[in-house]
Amino acid sequence: MKRRPASTEEIHKGKGSETEVSNGFVTPYDDLFPSVEEPTAQFYLSLMRIYLGMCSGSITLERARREVEDLKDNPEFTRNPSNPTLLPVREEYMNRIIENLKTLRKFNLVTVDSIRSAHNFAFLVSDMAISATDYEVLAHILRDPMASISDASKSIMLAPRTVSRSLKRLRERHRIRFACLVDVTAFGLQSIILFFSVKDDIDWPVLSDGLATFPFTKSVVTTDMSDLGYVVFLIPNSQRNQSVFIESIQDLASSVFDYHSVHIREAVGSESNLSLYVGDAWQFPEEFRSSLTKDEIPAVEKPPRILANKGLQKGFTSNDFLVASKLAIDCRASPGSMSESLQMTGWDIEPRQVSHSIRKLFSRETVLPYAIFGGLSLSTSFCFEIICEDAWKQKILSTLPYLPTSMYYFSNRGVLLWIQVPGNHQVEYYQTFRSLEQNSGVHAVHPIMTISALGSRSMLDLVTNWSYGAQGWMVSTDELDLATYIEQFDVDGQKKSRADLYS
Repeated sequence: MKRRPASTEEIHKGKGSETEVSNGFVTPYDDLFPSVEEPTAQFYLSLMRIYLGMCSGSITLERARREVEDLKDNPEFTRNPSNPTLLPVREEYMNRIIENLKTLRKFNLVTVDSIRSAHNFAFLVSDMAISATDYEVLAHILRDPMASISDASKSIMLAPRTVSRSLKRLRERHRIRFACLVDVTAFGLQSIILFFSVKDDIDWPVLSDGLATFPFTKSVVTTDMSDLGYVVFLIPNSQRNQSVFIESIQDLASSVFDYHSVHIREAVGSESNLSLYVGDAWQFPEEFRSSLTKDEIPAVEKPPRILANKGLQKGFTSNDFLVASKLAIDCRASPGSMSESLQMTGWDIEPRQVSHSIRKLFSRETVLPYAIFGGLSLSTSFCFEIICEDAWKQKILSTLPYLPTSMYYFSNRGVLLWIQVPGNHQVEYYQTFRSLEQNSGVHAVHPIMTISALGSRSMLDLVTNWSYGAQGWMVSTDELDLATYIEQFDVDGQKKSRADLYS
């Protein structure tokens, strides 16, 4: 299924005059923006300008969304998929952007790193105290992300208006977001994550650009704190496709990667435990440490939820996938807003069709809703690659209720685990997971520090030019050769051009 082009009426909907359409929008802060030609620097300046445009009323939300759609062609969006239209319009963020732009101008800072930092630091979530009411609402909504205002008010015995206001504060102060994990195998897709470190003589920017421009890449994550990084891919799920894709990674291994590890997703989940937050501080549960040293799998009152791959599901259509992709971004969005958002990017689906798909997706357990939040002193993030046998997968799963927040990805090789913890407990959590290597059945534990479960390109962004049929999403197998997007190197560290790859 190909999306239709947006009509002229849709292109102009929500915009101002024809001059504005052809010449771009104007904000009161345009004189603060430096003039740069580097595409990555322009990407971050555009994101800040869009946000200031929304704050000042210079552009509508619909126009801002279209501007972000245009930015998705920049490879930097894959590395840092920032979307200002998903953020609350707050004076605090606006003032930070303005001050950061003034600093750039004052010191003539026009490098990519300085402009990227100006953007990223503007949107950091500050730690803020949480009221007793907001704590109750947050705890309930973490347990049941799809709870209606009415049901939540009855459960925690607060007036519906009180719950509604609390949710608004949680969105503004703690950046709470409601999303869904999706069993992509239901639509003929597979999620694959490549953990890697690169050889010392590899030009990282060249490799990063290659990974980012590969049409099946959802996200690329690296940090200066670790030699390790990872890439998340989403590919059409046939045995042939998997083989070709994994073989293309193997072809790169000897010349590009110092270490590589391919994880094919089997299940995924997310867990939060607000009961560990007591008296405005996070407690470290000693049961967590001991639970990983016991031979038996510890019993927990409420096991973590997990969404397992079920494989291709008959009866699903491309429309169902479109709705799943929107649930993955905001599972509490109304059918009307999902329909409007899809139509804005050229996909025709009416609100009643959205409602039908939502019911189908939940009844078949194809999606798993969850909520994430910030601003409660969870200042340290880790990602752990735990290569282990199946028995250890279950043991690690049973210990997740002892973590403040976590996201977990079970694969053919073990467990990938993203956690956020308070800074004063980072050593305990880090050492406990690292010590797993001492156990029989755990073959390796590779940590990446300061990395949370970041956003990524949406599923919808990836499949725009793919075809949908009886076996789900399909592409030509030839397109899955990762090596054609990456400069390879010979044993002497010399670059091999793409032309050499074909010779």
